[in-house]
Amino acid sequence: AREAQGFRGMPSGLFDPETRQVYIYTNAIKSPERAVWTALHEIAGHDGLRALLGKDLDSALDLAVQNPTVKAIADAIYAERKMQAEVARGARGETAQRRIAVEEALAELAAAVRTGDFARIEFRYGVPVGEGVRAKVERSLTAFIVRLRKLFNDLLAGQGLPRYFSDEDVRALLE
Repeated sequence: AREAQGFRGMPSGLFDPETRQVYIYTNAIKSPERAVWTALHEIAGHDGLRALLGKDLDSALDLAVQNPTVKAIADAIYAERKMQAEVARGARGETAQRRIAVEEALAELAAAVRTGDFARIEFRYGVPVGEGVRAKVERSLTAFIVRLRKLFNDLLAGQGLPRYFSDEDVRALLE
């Protein structure tokens, strides 16, 4: 699966959506800070998004990529992991590969927001996240959470269930 997504070498962490298990590979991590980042990336990013959105994940990713910072990081991830080569080989479609990159970008931003280490984003992906942009990213993530809450509550209402998720509930699920 990692090869199909353009990965090479040992990952520092992995989220298995089938089992909802997060794996942290300590032999690939050089510092406690990196271990925390990896755990937050996998748990707050991947598991949180999938647990909250389920079958609606793709729609949420399509919404998230409209944010310029998310798009820039996703584009860098797409290039870094050579995802276009997988599209060319027919292994996965362009839309699916782009959504994987957006999910990875959101997972990275979730880790940056939680650790306060936005410098890692610029170092790794060449996307500067200055003070003004950091506040904007936090506001964008907050707006994204508000939209997710509305989407989730609308889904519940469509099933005849009461609406009960607050923004804080959605944030907690993402974390």
